[in-house]
Amino acid sequence: AWIAFFIIPVISAAIGTINYIGNLSILKDGWYSLWTQHTLFICYFFMPVIIGIFAGCIWRIEHTGTTMNLLMTLQTPTKTIISKFIATCFITTLSIIWIMILYVFAGKIIHIVGVFPTGITSWLIMGIIGSYTICAFQIFVSLVIRNFILPVIIAFLGGIGGLVCIAKGFPYFTPYSLFDLAMNQRQLGNADVMRFLVSSALFISVFILLSITYLSYSDARSHE
Repeated sequence: AWIAFFIIPVISAAIGTINYIGNLSILKDGWYSLWTQHTLFICYFFMPVIIGIFAGCIWRIEHTGTTMNLLMTLQTPTKTIISKFIATCFITTLSIIWIMILYVFAGKIIHIVGVFPTGITSWLIMGIIGSYTICAFQIFVSLVIRNFILPVIIAFLGGIGGLVCIAKGFPYFTPYSLFDLAMNQRQLGNADVMRFLVSSALFISVFILLSITYLSYSDARSHE
């Protein structure tokens, strides 16, 4: 999980920076243009995978041997799910902060001049909220699917699906498209904040409740 935390955003930032340098004839908005290149890769491809890895690691121990039995004798399903959701959200928030640090560092290294994006604070706040919807979904997927790799693949495909939904004009349709919309408002247009918050709250609530219900009524105690 920590390898994903540090390395994947660095790879994404490097790709975005190189892409920006290679297209200076087109990308003329300085900090804004660099942000579009950094978020292009991290939002659509890398961040969903990072969250998928985090969620998979969160459940990996419980899916090994009789650990789920022990967990279910010590904790309620609600406390278990909420705790794992909060842990995943915490690490995801750190990842987004790390992405921001890499963005600023890359801009300084290549000596970008001009005005720093004025809306970036709101983009980041909404991006963090949007990422929590992905966390809730991946917590549910990694709970139901005991295989570590398959939920990560689902996360990758979800990122692509979010891009498709945005292209089709349905940015509030999936958790992944919510995150993409929040972080790419410079390109995609300003999000409807109320619709965004309502959609985020709905997705988080639904997937958390599904996870709690599954853990409460499935035969989780006998997963050996």
